[in-house]
Amino acid sequence: IIVDEAQDFHENWWPPVELLLKNPDEGGLYIFRDPRQSGLYGHGNRYPANGMYPVELSVNCRNTKQINQYCGSVIESIIKSAERMPEGAQPEVGVAIEDNSHRSIAVKKAVTSLISEGFRPSQIAILSPFKDDNQLSTLSRLKTIAGFPVLGNIDSISTWQKAECIWGSTTKSFKGLEAECVIITDLFDKEEMPWFTDSELYVATSRAKVKLLLQPASHKSQDYLHKQFEI
Repeated sequence: IIVDEAQDFHENWWPPVELLLKNPDEGGLYIFRDPRQSGLYGHGNRYPANGMYPVELSVNCRNTKQINQYCGSVIESIIKSAERMPEGAQPEVGVAIEDNSHRSIAVKKAVTSLISEGFRPSQIAILSPFKDDNQLSTLSRLKTIAGFPVLGNIDSISTWQKAECIWGSTTKSFKGLEAECVIITDLFDKEEMPWFTDSELYVATSRAKVKLLLQPASHKSQDYLHKQFEI
């Protein structure tokens, strides 16, 4: 049995997983987890112990070195990049835009610019801490961009992969996925959004493989996002 994203598992889920093995004594259970993401859903604190031994995968092979460095700064950790990974462009932090409708205009411009650079819709994802039915969410105002619909439910994955839409969802919904270009919008400061932890910001930023754009919704958030370059 292979379990991915094991840090999302509640400790009570492991006994039935182990019972799935035809022979618990000789069967194999392989767990892949990112301890830096533990606690995102209040889980990831305990794992099966019998016969288990850790093998640490300590090298980042997804993000450019610039993005990887920024992701590490969010959680105050140094994450080693694979030697052959490109340096890449530095993540971009936009100007703070408090008005939701104006943020949507900024995001549309960013997506249009990426498409003009040659990126396909299947390589672009727009993420927000808020669902599209929340008035604070930029997604509530993004129906189409450059002629492509903005979709973000489980039934839209194949449509997105065919480059027939642009992905738009919550940061948590995109967990486990990745895109060449990721735009994270609606970022308020911690006082206004205490539930959006550094761990969740780390997960969201680490989805970007080539380009990362951050759109703050307050000046405090803008300052915080810029400070990550100094860590």
